[in-house]
Amino acid sequence: MRTYWVFLAASCSGIACVQLFPALPSLKSVFIIIGLLLSGYGCLCASRSYAVAKAFLYGLLCFVLGLGYSVYRAQLRLDDALSVVHENRVSRLLVQVNELALYGPDYIQF
Repeated sequence: MRTYWVFLAASCSGIACVQLFPALPSLKSVFIIIGLLLSGYGCLCASRSYAVAKAFLYGLLCFVLGLGYSVYRAQLRLDDALSVVHENRVSRLLVQVNELALYGPDYIQF
């Protein structure tokens, strides 16, 4: 049970680690690292020994998965921008206001 908290802490530290980078890493590099770690973990799972190495590799995998998740979310936020076609364009909006406020005997409701 104790190891699950370590893996959770590793994934949370991977999420927090992205905040320290001067530039956002590409998702392709993160996926390559995840693939390498999964293949290494698959090779270690084939053998019955190396329990410490398996736990360390699993913690490192959790760290990189947290890092990849936060890079993915940050990239989604960066991609959610106004397209170049619509930059510096003026949009006109026509609004009709029926009532501004409702006046009662002891209240004003907007």
